[in-house]
Amino acid sequence: MTPTGRTILLSALWVASLAALGVFVQRHLSVGNDLRLFLPNPTTPEQRLLLEEVGEGPASRVLVIALAGAAPQRLAEVSRQLTESLRDNAEFRFVTNGEVSPEAFPDDLQPYRFLLSSTFDTQSLDAAYLHSELEMRARDLASPAGIFLEPLLPRDPTLETLKVLERWQPMQQPRQDFDVWFDHDGRRALLVAETRAPAFDPTAQRASIAAINTALADVAVRDVTATVSGSGAFSVLMEARTRSEAQSLTRAASIGMILLLLLAYRRISSLFLSALPLVSAGLVALAAVSALFGTVHGITLAFGFTLLGVAQDYPTHLLSHCRPNTDARDVARELWPTLAIGIASTCLAYSTLLLAGVSGLAQLACFSVAGLAVAGLTTRFVLPQLMAAPSRDFASSALLGRIWSSIARLPRPAWAVGLALIVCIAVIALARQPLWENDLGKLTPVPADLLAQDQALRAQLGTADVRYLLVVDANDTQAVLARLEALEPSLAALVTNGAVTGYDDAARYLPTVATQLRRQARLPDASALASALETALAGTPFREDVFAPFLADVARAKTAPPLTLARLGDSPVGARADMLLSAHDGSATALVTFSGVKDVVRESRCSTSRAQRKRSWPSTGQRFCGRSRPRSACSSS
Repeated sequence: MTPTGRTILLSALWVASLAALGVFVQRHLSVGNDLRLFLPNPTTPEQRLLLEEVGEGPASRVLVIALAGAAPQRLAEVSRQLTESLRDNAEFRFVTNGEVSPEAFPDDLQPYRFLLSSTFDTQSLDAAYLHSELEMRARDLASPAGIFLEPLLPRDPTLETLKVLERWQPMQQPRQDFDVWFDHDGRRALLVAETRAPAFDPTAQRASIAAINTALADVAVRDVTATVSGSGAFSVLMEARTRSEAQSLTRAASIGMILLLLLAYRRISSLFLSALPLVSAGLVALAAVSALFGTVHGITLAFGFTLLGVAQDYPTHLLSHCRPNTDARDVARELWPTLAIGIASTCLAYSTLLLAGVSGLAQLACFSVAGLAVAGLTTRFVLPQLMAAPSRDFASSALLGRIWSSIARLPRPAWAVGLALIVCIAVIALARQPLWENDLGKLTPVPADLLAQDQALRAQLGTADVRYLLVVDANDTQAVLARLEALEPSLAALVTNGAVTGYDDAARYLPTVATQLRRQARLPDASALASALETALAGTPFREDVFAPFLADVARAKTAPPLTLARLGDSPVGARADMLLSAHDGSATALVTFSGVKDVVRESRCSTSRAQRKRSWPSTGQRFCGRSRPRSACSSS
């Protein structure tokens, strides 16, 4: 068929349309990596909160770093160097290796130690208390700890700084050698790094892991090996494996399809004719998903292009039905009713993914339906205009004839059907694993040994168990902190009774304004404190002028505005409190995380009974979230 002006114009318009779509996709396509798109869409506030915490909660952001391969003292030295390096890195909000020092308490927050410490809930800062504290400090200075305490005493003779730092430390502490964390065997130094990026953002998590490797290189570590574990590290691994396998399968399928087309049609033009509907389908599908959803997940692209492989059949049908001296347009017109039914049924099947309630599957449905529809329309209306009548019948091939004759001569014994049935039944009956897998954890491509290693490291560190949360709601931040303070006895009882080994909540770092004001009111004014200190110094080896910084800090604490979450800012303690407390429009939500969970039933009952005893609490003010509840991820108490 000689190209006509109409054919050339149609081809030019088609190419221009594809180019325009390519420009649109290049400018607007944003590829995301948040795996939560493939989790069910939340329909309740509890489910929405749980889904957020899976990817952005404090426990999911934690990376555990284990250093090994050298003597313990050398590992402790590297641990300190690595911690200092990562604390200055913008990828991390909080990094600790268990080392406690006064520098961990920001200098501008030092006067607030009198409002943060629970000492002054029951104790007055009077002469008797100061005298007993000064006598203990005199004994401390004569002990080996004196070297550490001496710089603190002029500003903090009552050691409130250390009391606050101790409260901020995890309840379940791992083994400490050379003042840093180690595993139970003392062979690996352990660090905890909390990333700014959500756990399900593989790109940002990859940058965090790269920062760790860079920091290790900067401290010139050659004899020490580092293992990084955590949800963020697993998301990087899953994304890399998914991308690698998708690329490998696509490469193998493409090579196989090219060889098959060359074998069947024996001309290069068949490759281009077969590729044009697929190229059109891919560009339109990308443009449609990008326009409707904004961000396209990488998994959607990987599986979407795999599903578009069905469209390869459309040009194949057209090529296979063309004979010498036939017009491709007439062939396409005859094939269209059957082809249209196949395209419509396939699109209808993929459209059911829209009803799954999963954003990632909705993207996949949109991608597949748009692509397949365009591939079919391109095969029907565009491809025939570009095809010339074949000079020979593609089916008249001696090689293909011999292959088909060989296949036809293969024996077909009747007993083979029965044998195949027996083999299938035997495979099902003797399989070591159940026929249906109900454990969603088996969907992860992360190796079981890495998951076990992460669980073991977290157990030794006492980091939060991401499976269980206690959620406390209130109208504002202060109300939710007050409820956390009221929960303190019940939470402490969980630790005492062995239900959990530890817990963490925002109230451990930031008391309510009311509590701070109550403690502030118990502080003496400047003249009363100076008089009490003068009396307390009698019989001690200290001079009065030594404690001028202490008097100044108490004076500032007496008049300072109460400490708030905004005032804590991006300090280490502020970062930890901010991850456990969030404020929304007209409401605030606090999380209580648990470590070493051993008795979920007792944990749930404890939180429930506490809510029932506090009649002022609304019934929805507290919820226990965890896998122990089969009907819902979170249930109201």
